[in-house]
Amino acid sequence: MRELSFDYIKGALIFLVIFGHAIIYISGIDCYYDPLWKTIHSFHMPLFVLLSGYFFKNRVDTSFMALCKKQFTRLILPQVSFVILGFVLMPFDWNHFSYLIAINGNIDIKPLYHYVTFAWFLWCIFFCSLFVNFLTRILGKYASLSILLVCILMFIFFEYLPGPLFKNQQLAKQLLFFIIGIWFREYQQRFSNMKYAILLIAVLIISYYLPSLLSYKIHFVNYHNWMILALATCPVIYYLLKRLYELSFIKNIIVRWGQNSLGLYIIHVFFIRFIFTAFGLSFSTGYIYCDYAICFLCSIGVSYVIMKIIKLIQRNNIARLFLLGEIQTKKL
Repeated sequence: MRELSFDYIKGALIFLVIFGHAIIYISGIDCYYDPLWKTIHSFHMPLFVLLSGYFFKNRVDTSFMALCKKQFTRLILPQVSFVILGFVLMPFDWNHFSYLIAINGNIDIKPLYHYVTFAWFLWCIFFCSLFVNFLTRILGKYASLSILLVCILMFIFFEYLPGPLFKNQQLAKQLLFFIIGIWFREYQQRFSNMKYAILLIAVLIISYYLPSLLSYKIHFVNYHNWMILALATCPVIYYLLKRLYELSFIKNIIVRWGQNSLGLYIIHVFFIRFIFTAFGLSFSTGYIYCDYAICFLCSIGVSYVIMKIIKLIQRNNIARLFLLGEIQTKKL
């Protein structure tokens, strides 16, 4: 039976992703100095990746190509479909949309690359899952240790890693959280037994970084500090959201968000590119808490609209496949 608390956590996280983007693109706040954004950014995507690892079926009894096909259909096909949709829309208003693939009106490789990979999270999970499965097939029981070693090397030599894949698709940042998710599923009882020790250490680490998180004058932490902070915030937020699931009076809405998190993610990012950024739909009241409130309400509205769009897409099996990566299974 599906454990709805995980859908609740994913729903809360995808809403925070939308809210975090609203802070950046709607209010125009300098996010790297904004306490709320810095706090959200310290855990929302790492915990999402961790949950993706938790639910990843790292099977070696089927072919590697079958896994590639499955992951491509689920993760990359929707990205490709929305990229093509964007190319179709661009000629209708080149003045507003040209920034996506061109510089000064001329098509350029750098913006083009960032456009065709705009849903970096999907590419990240795609590569993480294939990399982990590939090493598992080759190294067997030594795969986890090898992946941990790779993560340590990327942590040490991060500045020397190339942008594509490692930084832009965040493999260097997120692979560790993906494998932790797999370990969490495999050794869940051990993690449960150490829960309070983990939380105590996590709270101590968060306390160390708290002054910089809450300051409007301190820039967000660099990569190495972010990794340490994210390792601390993820277990705290995970157990907090698990507890909130038991208390929440709107859990059904949040659970539905979680069950449609991929659609909410890719469609809202598409909206950002083709509506909010393209037409400059940003504003600021000059009062930070008013801006927060407006961004929060806009995030709820955007989530509501996207859920309606997802429902329409799901009525057609072809659209469902290409835009959401969902294959409709036949009911017996």
